[in-house]
Amino acid sequence: MLLRGFVVFGRVLCLFYMDDATKEVLRNKEIWFIPAAIVLAGAILAITVYGYRKQEVIVTTQGDVSLMRPLSPIDHILGNPKAPVVLVTYTDIDSSFSEAFQATMDQITTEYAPSGNFAWVYRHLPLLDKHQNAAKHAEAAECVASLSNEQNFWLFIRSLQAKTPEGGQFNPRDYEAIVESVGIDATAFKGCLASQKFQTRVSGDFANGLSAGAGGSPFSILLVSGKEPITIDGAVPYDGMKKIIDKALSEIIL
Repeated sequence: MLLRGFVVFGRVLCLFYMDDATKEVLRNKEIWFIPAAIVLAGAILAITVYGYRKQEVIVTTQGDVSLMRPLSPIDHILGNPKAPVVLVTYTDIDSSFSEAFQATMDQITTEYAPSGNFAWVYRHLPLLDKHQNAAKHAEAAECVASLSNEQNFWLFIRSLQAKTPEGGQFNPRDYEAIVESVGIDATAFKGCLASQKFQTRVSGDFANGLSAGAGGSPFSILLVSGKEPITIDGAVPYDGMKKIIDKALSEIIL
């Protein structure tokens, strides 16, 4: 209760002192813990503790982008993994903000990925305090990928989001129809999900996102060859992302 009181007080202070631009960022992402601005304004919290299933994650309120896990074969990537410009996004499948950003990035990758100079990486950031099934959705998507291919990983997520009732959350009991629509045996899928074989993968993405500085979903890190990483908070709309990517491509140091 004391921690909750600090949280509320911190939010009030943050909203009172922040400028309009910062408020716009907060409106475009799902937030689940106190951003650094609140800590600076209220001088209240140094550490937030968040539990993912049975795993306890210690979250510092100021992450370090250098702690982002390097790209590897386990990542879900649209585009060239060795592209000079890569956007790594930590996201919650159930978040409406993340869904909007995913639509933006689908358009961006369609335009920029074919050149081989840009790629988008999708990692999981299930916000369980807001979306109780977010981690299960992430594990389900991983099962789909393991039982078929990368294309179906993305298709499963898009289908799940399309079938989510407005203002509601997708019910895991309805996975079967989506799974069968992409040609995956429902029994094999259920077995994979029940085994929880991807729980460590999802919790690993989650913990790494927090370490790198994620304070909500979506949270992205822009990697540009020869440049320092840049963090991007919230669901930046298409026009904004296009400008960011164009600028990054113009600054590539090969």
